[in-house]
Amino acid sequence: MMTKAQKIQFIESLYGKIGQAGSSRARQEIINRLVDFVNTWYPNDPIRALAIQKQMDINKIRNDEIEAILSHSVMTQNRNQWTLGLLNLLDTIKSKIENADDSPESPPSISPSPSPIISNDKPILFIATNPINLQLLRESAESKKIEQAKQSATDGQQFQLIKKGEVKKTELSRFVRQNNPYILHFATHADKEKGIILQDHNRRPAYVDSGDLIHILQQQINRGKAIKCLVLNNCNTEGLAQACKDYVDHIIYLNDFIEDEEALRFTEGFYTYLFDEEDFSAAFAEGVYFIKKDENKLRYQILSKAE
Repeated sequence: MMTKAQKIQFIESLYGKIGQAGSSRARQEIINRLVDFVNTWYPNDPIRALAIQKQMDINKIRNDEIEAILSHSVMTQNRNQWTLGLLNLLDTIKSKIENADDSPESPPSISPSPSPIISNDKPILFIATNPINLQLLRESAESKKIEQAKQSATDGQQFQLIKKGEVKKTELSRFVRQNNPYILHFATHADKEKGIILQDHNRRPAYVDSGDLIHILQQQINRGKAIKCLVLNNCNTEGLAQACKDYVDHIIYLNDFIEDEEALRFTEGFYTYLFDEEDFSAAFAEGVYFIKKDENKLRYQILSKAE
């Protein structure tokens, strides 16, 4: 139960915190509290979508600051614009509270969501593409390894492999929303500085950077469809993994170049174990065990949140 006065007091406390927020990290904490509030009290109201968008915006701003890809003046302008937008949103929420009746209330029930497109409990969204002027990758062989592991597993039917080829950067977020993957697996080229390489409408390279990935991961969290594991089976993806580690339970990545044959061996070992016994750390170890060359075993890494 929460009274009108208590709700107004909460919103006014956020006004005060905005004035004291000297960093984007502090701003993130403020918007996270606001999103929790509207998720509880206004789950079916349009202000929830506005709050979630502000949350995504500050995550992108903070990531830009970490990577130092914008000038100081531009970053300051972005923070100021974001803060002004948040103040306007708080004004809107406070007005809504003030215009409601004074009776204490319990959180409302959330409207039922439409049935997901995929009926299986744990979809694996496999993303592949081969833009022009880039060497063809192993995507067909890699997805086949996953299918074979699933067919031979004792409990593989709870997983479903959803393959998306020739993926454009502009399609990625929609594919994730539509399929709500338990595992998001990339089998594409990557650039150490620019990110995962998908393609544009002309089949030219289009880069998915850490900000893009964080946006997608946060979007799924906000929808209650958090991605459990992100598999970056692309060369030189350590920077992406480090940037995304707070938004997903497990991230598998490569800290260097690796041959296609070795990448296929890792995929086979990882999914063969995972489909039999769902333990991401143990499955990762099995994938590394499948790799032949010792120097390549060290190139695969995993980041896992503490249980």
